[in-house]
Amino acid sequence: MRSLNGEWRFAWFPAPEAVPESWLECDLPDADTIVVPSNWQMHGYDAPIYTNVTYPITVNPPFVPVENPTGCYSLTFNVDESWLQEGQTRIIFDGVNSAFHLWCNGRWVGYGQDSRLPSEFDLSAFLRAGENRLAVMVLALE
Repeated sequence: MRSLNGEWRFAWFPAPEAVPESWLECDLPDADTIVVPSNWQMHGYDAPIYTNVTYPITVNPPFVPVENPTGCYSLTFNVDESWLQEGQTRIIFDGVNSAFHLWCNGRWVGYGQDSRLPSEFDLSAFLRAGENRLAVMVLALE
């Protein structure tokens, strides 16, 4: 088992449409560093939402507001050839608030939703020996 907790590159946008497509392939020049796990609101991005009684947005299923705060996390890490030969490699997110897309080496891996439940993905088909890049786009409103 290997933990990917620690420093990740991070960029914040007011909506997913504002994220440059180049972000999937390389870090943005103005990307910051943020510790994972954490909460981007506690690092000065966007405002915290404190509620357990009312929903923080107007409820109009299946639509979410046009302004949907979006955090783009990325991590570059190395994988040894022997690791790839040992079997399946999975990544587990213990909780992402509120929904997210995951890419590995520029290829879409999957989508997770529900900030209070873990999400697990098989990365075996996406990893390669040497340098690998994970990109996670988190949508604050699902």
